[in-house]
Amino acid sequence: MPSDAARVSQRLAMVAVALLAACQPLTRPTPPAGTWAERKAQLEAASRWRFDGRVAISGVESGGSAGIRWKQSESRSTVSVFGALGAGALEIAVDGDHLRVRTSRGESVVDDEARQVIEERLGVPLPLEELRYWLIGIAAPGSVATEVLGQNQRLSALTQQGWEVHFTAYQTVAGDLLPARLDATHEGVRVRLRISRWQWR
Repeated sequence: MPSDAARVSQRLAMVAVALLAACQPLTRPTPPAGTWAERKAQLEAASRWRFDGRVAISGVESGGSAGIRWKQSESRSTVSVFGALGAGALEIAVDGDHLRVRTSRGESVVDDEARQVIEERLGVPLPLEELRYWLIGIAAPGSVATEVLGQNQRLSALTQQGWEVHFTAYQTVAGDLLPARLDATHEGVRVRLRISRWQWR
């Protein structure tokens, strides 16, 4: 049987190992391999994902912040905006060129009228068709865009449809890197998005 001195020595050694492990620097997860063109094509093909976060709009009279939940299923985007922004709750469904908005009062409007409701409630005409792609860190296909590539083969900024989008933070999700913070500006309007939880593919 080990002596008391031996047991004390063993415990001290275990404590030292634990302290050394705790002091090791944290390493950034390795991003997926491949060129930006390859990874962009993979992201563009992603058709099922969702996230929860917060959105803040400034530069307009009705600015403020609210919770946001976005669900993407194939070509259909379902967006819930709830909380402040002076808007009450909005349920937005986008499928190609078709747009439907349902308000907290149960009112339902479509297409041009729906776009008008979004602009009136949020204070800015959001580019929903493009936003679907910006949210996962790429420019929307079929429209001219200027891209600025940053670290880990991910965009740090892009310009498209008159909007300047800056990707200020990424997070590791299911082995990939997806935006955690986006700042988008257009004619004095600023939209900040903070994504707290991704569910990817």
